[in-house]
Amino acid sequence: RHALLKLGGLERTKEDYRDRRGLPIVDALAQDIRQALRVARGHAGFTAVAMLTLALGIGAVAIIYSVVRQVLLDPFPYAHSDRMVDVMIRDTASGRLLRGALPVPEFLDFQEQSVLFEDVLGTEVESMHYVTDAGADRLDVAWVTPNMFSFLGVRPLYGRAFSAEDTLPSATPVAVLNHRTWRRRFGADTGVIGRTLILND
Repeated sequence: RHALLKLGGLERTKEDYRDRRGLPIVDALAQDIRQALRVARGHAGFTAVAMLTLALGIGAVAIIYSVVRQVLLDPFPYAHSDRMVDVMIRDTASGRLLRGALPVPEFLDFQEQSVLFEDVLGTEVESMHYVTDAGADRLDVAWVTPNMFSFLGVRPLYGRAFSAEDTLPSATPVAVLNHRTWRRRFGADTGVIGRTLILND
């Protein structure tokens, strides 16, 4: 009986050593993949149909989920977001749809002459360097028309929103920090209001 117990301990030690020497999960996974590829090669037609069915199913679920998430679970978090549109322009010469940045005269036409829109918001985003004693960082800066906050139906948590006076050529440039930047870069310090920020020197 004593000898049998010793032998059982020796066998267990061999198994433990074998498990430690390799990665049994990875080995088993590699063996399963090789077996699956062998079977797939033998039934190419079935494999193609199965993969196509999986791709269509996954694609359909992803589309349905994103629609449900955007419309029901996490809608655009602004007032009257159902009335906001993103304008695309069709080039009459080529028939192509142009989406993205509008030329300034085109934007001003929408802003000044359009009777279809209640209000028009313009933005342009660029990346800038923000340098402090702690080092340099990159910030995405959005240039916006002064009606941004009224357009979106929100107001700043602290400080003030943009005004028409901020667009005058003689006006000092004014910035409003988004919440994430305020927390990450400035430690949620309300004393940042009124401070001068140096961007791109």
